[in-house]
Amino acid sequence: MIHEGIVVIQSFLASYGVLTAFLVGFGEEILFFIPSTGFFIALGFFLLDPHAPFWPALASAFGEVGILASFGILLGGWIIYGLFYWGGRPLVLRFGRYVRLRWQDIERFYNVLERRGASVPVLLFIRVIPAFPIGIMSIACGLMRVRLWEFSWTTFLGSIVRV
Repeated sequence: MIHEGIVVIQSFLASYGVLTAFLVGFGEEILFFIPSTGFFIALGFFLLDPHAPFWPALASAFGEVGILASFGILLGGWIIYGLFYWGGRPLVLRFGRYVRLRWQDIERFYNVLERRGASVPVLLFIRVIPAFPIGIMSIACGLMRVRLWEFSWTTFLGSIVRV
């Protein structure tokens, strides 16, 4: 079973190369309920040259793979962010009870961040942590109406480090 999965991943990467990083990033953001950490580890494992010295391998990881995956995450993030930015409050009021989310909780969290002036560092830090789903943060940013520029640059930079 595992061997077949590895063969499928290898053939997919052989067909699409580093473009796969963009596709995985975009898919991870849109389908945020699927854990992506394993996909990004597989990308590094299969796309980076195992015989490359440390610094060129690091440059390739941050360059080709990291930047393309981050653009995919950013593009998918804009879709999720926009959906919840413009339709967030009605969505939460109507469907929030199914995931134990109340609008008052969102407002309280946002007020705490704004009072302490910590919204940008927190956004950047959460983007870097591999255990926290990136898509959930895009939803939260849309709901809290974080400025698009702050959302975009924290998503892009945090995603490069994360990937």
